[in-house]
Amino acid sequence: MPEWDGTVSDEDREEYERTSPDAPETMKTKIAKMFAIWKSEPEFNVADISKINCPVLVIVGDDDVISHHHSIELFESLPQGQLAVIPGTSHLAHKEKPAIFQLFIREFLNDLSYPQTKMPIRRKTNNQSE
Repeated sequence: MPEWDGTVSDEDREEYERTSPDAPETMKTKIAKMFAIWKSEPEFNVADISKINCPVLVIVGDDDVISHHHSIELFESLPQGQLAVIPGTSHLAHKEKPAIFQLFIREFLNDLSYPQTKMPIRRKTNNQSE
């Protein structure tokens, strides 16, 4: 994960001032703490994640700060996981392409059943035993 260089865009600063209950001068401290946490937490491993037995949607940007390798490893360890990669976005996909992000969320929440694909590779079909 890259180091944070301490810069904050005017857009992010304005949004923070508009939406955060905390004073504007706390923003940089919070971001620095967030980067530190990202490097050290959480301490989940694949075995822990594979125990999650409910539908999970992993959404990432194609230029995300989280590596594609890590995102795919997370997705593949989730028994009921789905993966969405939004092109032309970073870790802020929800801001960069909100319509696509919201579409993925709506589709996921509208049908939480286990997805059945036409050419299953990873997923079990109704005909396959567990």
